[in-house]
Amino acid sequence: MVSSLFGGAAAAGAALGPDHLQTLVEVEQQLYAQDRDHGSADLGHQAAAALHTAHSWLAQGRYGEDLGRRLHTATGMLSVAAGWLALDAGRTADARSLYTEALASARQADDPGLEAHAFACMSLLAHATGRPREAVGTARVAQRAAFGLGSPRWLALLAMRAARGWALQGDRALTEDAGALAPHQDTHCVADFLDAYRTAVPAA
Repeated sequence: MVSSLFGGAAAAGAALGPDHLQTLVEVEQQLYAQDRDHGSADLGHQAAAALHTAHSWLAQGRYGEDLGRRLHTATGMLSVAAGWLALDAGRTADARSLYTEALASARQADDPGLEAHAFACMSLLAHATGRPREAVGTARVAQRAAFGLGSPRWLALLAMRAARGWALQGDRALTEDAGALAPHQDTHCVADFLDAYRTAVPAA
């Protein structure tokens, strides 16, 4: 169970440390692992409870500026994971809300990798809900956020997001222009973005 990773909840005003950060990272990883093994149906409540704990730590705990940024990033990554579970379960409104939460975390952490990740998954959500113009727009914002991260694979994946949106709008020229920037075939948002994100922005 994901909840077992938290142990005892931090008391209000308690000092937070690297162990709290590691817990959030492990919870995020467990959510994806359990989704692969068992499906998303029973994980939504666990993800919501984990996010509640993370936000409680941020609101009530004591921590320095650097750790605070990392906690916001980890909380944002947890929001993205919860958003994927919601999307996989057909709860698209919840997914949008969770991806928006991730964007807020990215801004608080000043983390362009997380911002790109969230916008990219919002592009996937737009594809899934029949909004190809929005899919292109969010993919382009993600490209701008990811540009300085030094991950060609990530930029290629984002280009494919945009190309797919143009294709669904019937614009062959713009589809080909966008696709020319993406030598790799588009794949699953979560798996590729976790890999690319952690490669581009390794934990210290």
